Amino acid sequence: PPDFYNNKFKLMMDVMRIDDHTFVDKNGKVINRHNERESQITKQLIDKNKAIKEIAEAGNLFINPYCGLEGHDDHNYKLYVDNFKCLQKFELNLKDLNSAFLLGKNGSGKSTVFEVIEFFQKIGHGTTNLQDLIDENSFSFSDVNKSISFELEIEINKKTFIYSLIIEFPKNFNAARIKKETLRVDKETLLKREGGQTTYKNNAHFLLDWHHIGLPLVSAQSSNDPIVIFKDWLK
Repeated sequence: PPDFYNNKFKLMMDVMRIDDHTFVDKNGKVINRHNERESQITKQLIDKNKAIKEIAEAGNLFINPYCGLEGHDDHNYKLYVDNFKCLQKFELNLKDLNSAFLLGKNGSGKSTVFEVIEFFQKIGHGTTNLQDLIDENSFSFSDVNKSISFELEIEINKKTFIYSLIIEFPKNFNAARIKKETLRVDKETLLKREGGQTTYKNNAHFLLDWHHIGLPLVSAQSSNDPIVIFKDWLK
């Protein structure tokens, strides 16, 4: 069921939140400061006005408070998607925005946007097998003759990272494969790949399985290495 429904305006709305700051403390307890702050704000409002609880439960109250927690660097990115499910030549630009509100009819692509974000998060957590992320139904209208394109641009520590993927589903194949994959930091190309041929920092050349994403497979010794920083951000 939708989170909010208004019969008069025939409006249904789902609310989704991305939390980037969940962690497990030394006692094994899962901590999420954003959820905790949200609960504190809600309690403060209800304590001041008991009627607010009834209004909120009816689904007619929208609150967008400033929580005072970090988040700007995590959400300050630009996303481009083409031919993934219902998203065609879609761009989401969150640069210099503290928050964004997605509103649309059922099937317009709100949930698909979060699937794309989750796609990148899974790569950051080490998922490399493309079959775990993409299948024939991932292509718009199941048209596998057109490639899926993803591009993510983010500024981290005053450096611009641009990660792009082009995924194809060749005729007579039973699974999608990587056509192109690149990671650029400012003007330097860290990772460049076409098919299986892969180059890392212009001095390492090797082959990768076409059905595996390269970024999770590339490792670096220093935690300050740009590729490590970017993968950590994806998580």
